[in-house]
Amino acid sequence: MKIILTSNGISSEKVEGEFVRLIGGAHELKKKKVLVVRTTRKNPDEYGEEILEELKRVGFNEKNISFVNPFKEEASKEFEKYDVLYSAGGNTFVILNELRKKGYDTLIKKMIKEGKVYLGVSAGTIFLQKSIKIAGIGKTADENYIDLEDLNGLGVIDFVVWPHYEKENEHDIKDYEKKNKIKVIRLKDGECIVVDD
Repeated sequence: MKIILTSNGISSEKVEGEFVRLIGGAHELKKKKVLVVRTTRKNPDEYGEEILEELKRVGFNEKNISFVNPFKEEASKEFEKYDVLYSAGGNTFVILNELRKKGYDTLIKKMIKEGKVYLGVSAGTIFLQKSIKIAGIGKTADENYIDLEDLNGLGVIDFVVWPHYEKENEHDIKDYEKKNKIKVIRLKDGECIVVDD
């Protein structure tokens, strides 16, 4: 597995350095194909434009960067030709629901298992966990307005991460840890967790 988990993408030199290292070094970037999974109904997608600029800044060739939107298209075996998966943020409950409906959950797990590099941003970090319950906790929680009942994540990682950590979240996290008898990794913006085989 080659996974990098973040709160807000490639937002610091440290995150960028770890991401580039996972890919195999800066000399590899121009030839690598990136698939950005961006679940949004917004048009135009301003955050999508930011992601594109972020990836170009790191050194990827724009012609090798593609976007897919699970709201609009089914998962396809064609996507398996990509070397890097960039899973953007949003409402974790909505995103996971769409990933399941369109087959992206299976595709993402398969690509990670095959050794493709996965970069998760916020919700893209949370839904790799065994459960996405943590997304609905605290003042900055995602609202489960679709009443998603199955809160099982993809189960790719066996630890729990709280993205966008700030000290004001500490009470909610400690409460969650106590109720669930589990340790939560606090992940601040600009930080990352790397899983490298």
